[in-house]
Amino acid sequence: MKRILIVDDDKDLRFNLSSILKEEGHEVIAASDGKQTLKVIAKSAPDLVLLDIKLPGMDGVELLQEIKRKWNNLPIIMLTATSDVKSAVKAMKLGAYDYITKPFDDEELILIIKKALHTQYLCREVEHLRKKLGQVPASIKETMGDSPQIKQVLKQVEIIAATNMTVILQGESGTGKELIAKMIHEKSLRKDKPFIAIDSGAIPDTLVESELFGYE
Repeated sequence: MKRILIVDDDKDLRFNLSSILKEEGHEVIAASDGKQTLKVIAKSAPDLVLLDIKLPGMDGVELLQEIKRKWNNLPIIMLTATSDVKSAVKAMKLGAYDYITKPFDDEELILIIKKALHTQYLCREVEHLRKKLGQVPASIKETMGDSPQIKQVLKQVEIIAATNMTVILQGESGTGKELIAKMIHEKSLRKDKPFIAIDSGAIPDTLVESELFGYE
């Protein structure tokens, strides 16, 4: 179950949307203007926002920018009339996940919401993995100790990580080669790129090329 915030000044529309979302098993909260919306988000921490383009006072696009400034990872789906599609496209450029035009199809709305929530889940997983990678240096120290030899290795890591050189790590099984490789990656200019570990010894000779480079 996810908590979804509906932002619209039309009471009937809020009721209809709420009924649809509750049937899908979601918790629903609502707001009718920008000021109320910001208070509700701060208090209730919704997982997703359905935001109307036209609102009294602060319009939907302005409110979107304010929400993104404070809660950048909160997915927002814009609700718009056909005549306001240009504003909805502008909203997407400013960070909205998607938009849907009124009157909307219930199944289409549910599908867009599912996709937005799944995207949010993936973003959280990526952030979690990045935090785990950020803990690699500490785990190396705990696992490998604090001997002069290890200090020398870590010093070499600092030097090599800043370069674009190819590195080969040699050592017996279980000595921490993969941990050191992760540390080099985390400190390199490529730290935002994927780190992929492959056990080449476990790949049959006939599959090495396809495993590393693909079938085509």
